[in-house]
Amino acid sequence: MPRVILPRAIYGYWRRRVGTHPAGRFNVNVTYSEEVRQHVQEFIAAETEAMTPDDTVDSVLIRLRERGATAIEAIKVVDALFSLKYPAGKIALHRSPAWADITRNAERLHDAASEAARRLSDDRWISRTE
Repeated sequence: MPRVILPRAIYGYWRRRVGTHPAGRFNVNVTYSEEVRQHVQEFIAAETEAMTPDDTVDSVLIRLRERGATAIEAIKVVDALFSLKYPAGKIALHRSPAWADITRNAERLHDAASEAARRLSDDRWISRTE
């Protein structure tokens, strides 16, 4: 099977059209800066102290937004606090009214990237090797 190398921007487009990465899986190792890791730890500590038994994922997301957390930091914090597995925190953030402007902008970016990928369907940016 030929190996297909896709820029990250068009992976989502490919996935929607084809269903999976041509190689059967797609692994991206994302390394976060020490600063992001430090912020996440600080937010986890602050939220652990501030949490009550009635808190929900959404109430924590609202507080994190008010405290200036980035979307990535907020996802990592709610994943840690509520023992969520990867897409659950991201989906919660995406559905949260407190993060609506961020998710709306992300959707626009994703749509623009998908449109660019569609326009590049002549395979100029997709390299195939045997």
